[in-house]
Amino acid sequence: MVYLLGVYHNFQTEPCAEFSEYIRNFCIQNSIGSIAEEMNRDGLNSLDISSTVSVVAHELGSPHRYCDPCAEERKAKDILGVNDVDFIIWRDELSDDEADELHRIHKNKREICWIEKLQTIYVDPMLFVCGIAHLSTFSKLLNKAGFEAQILDKRWMPNRSNYS
Repeated sequence: MVYLLGVYHNFQTEPCAEFSEYIRNFCIQNSIGSIAEEMNRDGLNSLDISSTVSVVAHELGSPHRYCDPCAEERKAKDILGVNDVDFIIWRDELSDDEADELHRIHKNKREICWIEKLQTIYVDPMLFVCGIAHLSTFSKLLNKAGFEAQILDKRWMPNRSNYS
């Protein structure tokens, strides 16, 4: 089982005690065996931070994996980022249908990479934290790869009165 938690990425990188507490409590209550996330070291290293998800995994002693491909992996696997795709769309004056297809192709390549990486630490059940735009497509890919996927929250948000 892979539990999917959809978030805005800022919750992965900015202090939010409520997010940490949510992850910690969910993992303890559901005996989560491993934790992975849509994140890579490139972005974190450039900011000199760790992700909230990795910090909680470490506290719990759970295996953790950043699954998003770094720049070197993207280049090797010919995976374009959103900005690169948008540049090609602008440069080549692609139609809306062509633009949508190009975005879909590269999003799919990234998500396949996530599955390859999460398999290296998978202990059932797993928590996977990703951006909200990936929940539908990634859950289908997980099912196709033989995993059962369950979406916990399509857009996790803290109680605004507690968010600092």
